Amino acid sequence: MSCLPFFREKEVALPNKKIITNTMLRYYFYLFIVLEAFLLSGAIQVSYLSHKTPQASVGEMVEKVVHCTSIGRSPEPVEQSSSNYCWTTLVICLVYLVQAILLHIRFYKRKQFTIKSYCSKRYLMAATLVFLNILFLVNSIVGLYSRIAIDISLVILLIICFFGYKAFNLAYESAAPIHYRSLETTKVTKAQKVFIFLFLTLSGLFCISLSFIDLNPLADEYVASGFFYTTRFICPIINILAIPMFYEAFLAYNSEELAFSGVEPESGRLWKGVCRWNEKSGEWDYVETVQQKPASLPAKV
Repeated sequence: MSCLPFFREKEVALPNKKIITNTMLRYYFYLFIVLEAFLLSGAIQVSYLSHKTPQASVGEMVEKVVHCTSIGRSPEPVEQSSSNYCWTTLVICLVYLVQAILLHIRFYKRKQFTIKSYCSKRYLMAATLVFLNILFLVNSIVGLYSRIAIDISLVILLIICFFGYKAFNLAYESAAPIHYRSLETTKVTKAQKVFIFLFLTLSGLFCISLSFIDLNPLADEYVASGFFYTTRFICPIINILAIPMFYEAFLAYNSEELAFSGVEPESGRLWKGVCRWNEKSGEWDYVETVQQKPASLPAKV
């Protein structure tokens, strides 16, 4: 990303003839950090909405999972809420297992990503992050008045799974026959930087200001704690994590040229160059970079 130029000092050649920068490698790692932050935030919010602390919920979940997997153990009564935690954990594990199978590298060796999908996925990731942050805030407010917040938490979980699927999808772009990436010359404009700063700062300050509301007459201790941690910590932290994603989305939007590398469709040789948008034809033109041969050295006498 242009805000971190020292990340772009080195290009990494992958075994499958793709060329990728250190920036993109860090961006892929960053996506999984955001995913784990979403899962942790959702678990904290659901715990307080269920009138439990996160520590108690984790301990009970582990205990019930061990109980469900025990063989030859005498049956014991299981509370409905605890059973829901057990099944929710199982569903999450199955979702990630299915994602890992569907997004295996062999699958993407047969699939070519288009430039349109390259850009649209980055727009969608940024929009999903903002939407999830809004849902976290709305869910904490609804939880003060209604038990329907638990149902909204299920919607949040499904969206997090969708975000995880898209994160794996984006990370496996390098396994496609041709890999695209933004050029170092592509920059985020000052107006876009101001928009990112104002939007994330004002929304973060709004969430923090809500945390100072006195909730004693409206909610019990657990729900009030969930509202406090969501507005004071979860939403502002997600806003901070959104900065690189906004940058990547704006870089894709501003890209009139994209670098490409990979396997040439006909000959199978290493193919690298620049894609330029042709306004007349409405298509991308692939311009291959010709590698200059080193000049011959004079023979020693």
